[in-house]
Amino acid sequence: MQLAATTFPDRLRRVPPWLRLSLERLLLVFGVSLVLSTQLLFQEGVLGHFALSATLESLTLYFLEILTVAVLLAGAVGLVDARLPADGIARNAALTISIMGSVLVGIAIQMGWQYGAGPYPPESFLLGEAVRWTLMGGAITLIYQTVRRHQRHGRQLHSAELRHRILHNQMMESRLKMMEAQIEPHFLFNTLATVKRLYRTEPIGGARMVERLKEYLQAALPRIRHGIPT
Repeated sequence: MQLAATTFPDRLRRVPPWLRLSLERLLLVFGVSLVLSTQLLFQEGVLGHFALSATLESLTLYFLEILTVAVLLAGAVGLVDARLPADGIARNAALTISIMGSVLVGIAIQMGWQYGAGPYPPESFLLGEAVRWTLMGGAITLIYQTVRRHQRHGRQLHSAELRHRILHNQMMESRLKMMEAQIEPHFLFNTLATVKRLYRTEPIGGARMVERLKEYLQAALPRIRHGIPT
């Protein structure tokens, strides 16, 4: 017995939404960090004065520095999303605090990793790094918040359009039922008037029409009771 092969999108849809979102964020963080780290290659004299191995080593270390702060930022923003999903002053304050806290923790990890027990760079350098990472993290977070708000408004618009269509369909069904309620008595009265006239002029034809009307009502009444068009 041969089992049908499952494609990658099928397997991805089986992943829980929260885990899928976390994986998407991690991939985005990895990609952004990799792109930002390539700025090291465009510094003057890097490619011409250093060996390829030394350049790759520096690029890897710089990428890991960026990735450390980026992962902390993504985790902090994700925590704010989970705790404070609605826009407002509390969410903006929490995002600001999370960005600054993530930057400080990231710089502390970088200093401990690169310099160990010391000596450490001057305070002006650390302050500059903190400002640089805060501005960069704030800009990326602002872009993320703008995209998030746009997606939420799109979902709200889609939901409103769906509710409008449902209400429109319900209104059309109500109009149809009202028209049926108006047509059915006229149909019945006209048929009875025709039967009455036939009984006066052609009794056999009148009796045949009564039988057909009886058959029609036997078939139609159950459908009318259940709201099925006849």
